[in-house]
Amino acid sequence: MPQYLTAAATTQEKLDTGEPLDKRETIDNLLFLAGLDPNHLEKIKGSPALKNKYLTECSDRLTKALKPTWLSNPIDVELVYDTGDVLWVKVSDVHEDGTRSNRGLLSRRAVGFIWHFSFFVNFTAETRKADLRDAVILLDEPGLHLHPAQQAGTLRVLRQLAKTNQIIYTTHSPFMIYDYAVGRLLTVELDPETHLSTIRPTYWDSDAETLIPILHALEAPAAFGEAVGTMTKRPVAVVEGITDYQYLTTLLDLLSDQNPDAWKELNRVEFGQANGCSAIAPLALYHRKRGKNTVALYDHEPGAREQAERLKKFGFPDGKLVFCAVDNKAECDIEDLFSETDYLQAVNEVYAEILKDSRYTRICREDIEAKREAVPSLVRIVPTLESIWEDHKEQKWGTFDKRKVCQRICDKAYDDPKFITAKTQERFEVLFRLVHWAIGGGTHLDEAAEVGPAASAAGHE
Repeated sequence: MPQYLTAAATTQEKLDTGEPLDKRETIDNLLFLAGLDPNHLEKIKGSPALKNKYLTECSDRLTKALKPTWLSNPIDVELVYDTGDVLWVKVSDVHEDGTRSNRGLLSRRAVGFIWHFSFFVNFTAETRKADLRDAVILLDEPGLHLHPAQQAGTLRVLRQLAKTNQIIYTTHSPFMIYDYAVGRLLTVELDPETHLSTIRPTYWDSDAETLIPILHALEAPAAFGEAVGTMTKRPVAVVEGITDYQYLTTLLDLLSDQNPDAWKELNRVEFGQANGCSAIAPLALYHRKRGKNTVALYDHEPGAREQAERLKKFGFPDGKLVFCAVDNKAECDIEDLFSETDYLQAVNEVYAEILKDSRYTRICREDIEAKREAVPSLVRIVPTLESIWEDHKEQKWGTFDKRKVCQRICDKAYDDPKFITAKTQERFEVLFRLVHWAIGGGTHLDEAAEVGPAASAAGHE
């Protein structure tokens, strides 16, 4: 992307910049996103007030368009038209207090920023103009020079492009992986016998070195350790994410403190967290492929059930699937194993602190019931609270963060085990028995509940 372009008036359909075709297209796309008409700019250049106002409007449009995809420190893009009929692209860092620093030409920015800026400008503009549809876009290592946090911004552009085009790209970065579906995530590895490249759609069959970026993307630190040579033979229960992992390990610790002998076999089980529901299947298949006794633990909701059915198609035993459910609820997350009274107590403690400067009002069960009556599809506690938070957008409540609530519950449980009521504890006990059953353990854990393969935890509110 050049740092300047000539903005003289022209009768040609596109701006005559004196640049090669590919750069002229980039410049044209830049002007499109900014909403800048070179002919209009030429007409008003003699009036500093009109010119500066017009350029400020165009600069704001460009900055606003780039903002959702640039996730590192905020930046401000500025278009400057000075002497010599040259339009300069300048970039500044924007700080929390609103001040700006490091103002300079685009060409002086880091290679990663220049690449992302050019990539974003070209592909976003072409998509908005509907010129880029039903295309096959091939990219080699997109985001190569970007900070890992910023690669997520590049992914946003790719996912937007994928709505109307087919995107194929190579990467060694775990931060550039977001879709674990078979046929969408492929591995390429060198066959040691034929010395030819092998492409695998069932990527969990790949060798350990090839899988390292994917294991990182799955947020599976224990599995990564095994891939580099420290494999254990402990049974594994793959869970959806960090909050599931924290709840399960915390409750198991509390139960083990109460009765060490009753839960010692389950303490051998390694709870492996995945990066979301769709990541459970590949991680479970990875462990199973390597001979480990593996259980997949899903929430009880339509998306999780669908993912579990896909997992079974790859030979994963039905008896190794466990679903978390409460009573006869149509849907259930692990948070629903807590009584609503317990969970709402933690919610109110957390947000009374976070939103102390906002108009926060304590959430009670009547609020939950009212929201569910208004929106019958809301069954699970977390989506219900997310909807309530959305209702309070004008009060600046932000978005509901279940991770902060999880941390509060786990901290309180360790400080005061009595915080976990008998009702909640019973539900987790049933879930642990289901996991133990699926692992193939002894029968003594099952004496207090009838359990079986592909079963669900139950309890009473």
